[in-house]
Order: sequence, then structure tokens, then C-alpha cells
Amino acid sequence: MDYPVFAKAPDTADAMVPHALDGDGKAVPVTAGNPLPVGGEALQALVDAAGSTDPVEIVPASVTAFGTITPVPVGTAATLILAANPDAVKRLVKSPAGGADIFIGNAGVTTATGYLLQGGETLDLSAMKGALYGIKASGSQIVYPLEL
Repeated sequence: MDYPVFAKAPDTADAMVPHALDGDGKAVPVTAGNPLPVGGEALQALVDAAGSTDPVEIVPASVTAFGTITPVPVGTAATLILAANPDAVKRLVKSPAGGADIFIGNAGVTTATGYLLQGGETLDLSAMKGALYGIKASGSQIVYPLEL
């Protein structure tokens, strides 16, 4: 929300001061310490306060740091690759080129029920927020999960 500024020095006369809604629904000036919200619940609160009935797409916050890649050895028992994370924005699993096939799924994954991830493939599982497991028919294979 913006409010006109009157009765100020000429350089700020008729200027607009940006405001946002705080947690109590009160308008507060936007400053470096109180930036203007651009998405999520804060955006919905602004839309609700404006009385709009139009649908608003709530977009997750942008990623500000690169995720940690920790190699995970997948063996003949279901192995946790990525823990459940409802806040994840991007989730990828990479099998190295020349690597063996593994199968991806939930905690009960088997080589018969899992999704096949072949060597050299990257699987984008960004829509899946639950835990992700892998299994291999024999031996073990390193995979590289990335979560942002």
C-alpha cells in the first residue's frame, strides 16, 4: 500500500511511501529491515486486505543459497536418499554416467515397484515433498541428491 506524503520539503512533497502489513494487519513503512513481501502468506494477506476476490498464485520464495550435495550409496535394501521436506523448492537425484540402474520410490520400494533411474540420468522430483528412497538389485551405486 502507498500513502501520499504531504506537508514535507519540496523534494518529498507528493511522494509515495511504500507500506506493508505487519502480523497484526497494520500498515508499516517499508525499510531495509522491513522489506516489502513479494510472495507466500504475506502476499495473500495483502490481497485479502485489499478486498480482492481474484485468485492469487502463491509462489515459493526464491532460493538464495545452493543446496548441499551429499553422495548417497544405494544398496540392496531401501535406502533413504532425501528426507521429507515440505519446504523444498527443487529436488533432484542424479545417477552418474556409467552408473548402474537404481529404483526410486517410497520406504517400501523394490526393484519391481520403483521408478527406474538409469546411469547418467537426473530425476526432477520437485513436486514430491515426502521421503525418497532408492534400491539396487545387487551391489551398490552412489547417487547425488540436491535439494533447494
